[in-house]
Amino acid sequence: MESGTVERLLVVEDDRAVARAIARFLRRRGYSVSVAHSRAAALSRRGEFTCGVFDVDLPDGSGIELAKELLESSRVDRAVFFSASPRSGVAQRAERLGTFVHKAEGVAELGEAVAAVLGVSKAVGHR
Repeated sequence: MESGTVERLLVVEDDRAVARAIARFLRRRGYSVSVAHSRAAALSRRGEFTCGVFDVDLPDGSGIELAKELLESSRVDRAVFFSASPRSGVAQRAERLGTFVHKAEGVAELGEAVAAVLGVSKAVGHR
C-alpha cells in the first residue's frame, strides 16, 4: 500500500453479524470497507475495489461467480473467499480465483490473507 493510500475493500457476506465483525476488524487495520449482504447489493456498489472478500453461499447466487464477474470487469483487483460451505470442491473452485480461508480459521486469519494478497507486511497490516 502506498503511503497515504487507503485500500478499498468490498466485503460480501449475507450473515450480518459476521459481516460486521469482518468490517470492524478490517477497518481497525486501516482499510476502507464497503459491505454488501447479497450478490445484487455487491453489483450495485459503485467504484473499484482493491480486494473483495466473498462468502461462497449468498442468498441470491454464488460468491465464486460474483467474484469472477467483478474480477473480469476490473471492479475488484483481487479476491479472498471466507466461507464455511460444506460442499465438496468449493475451496478448490474458489482458489482458482483467489485465496480461500475457512470461517473456522477466524477473522484474524482472514485479515492475514487480505494483507498477503495486497502485499502488505504484517507490521503495516496491524496499524
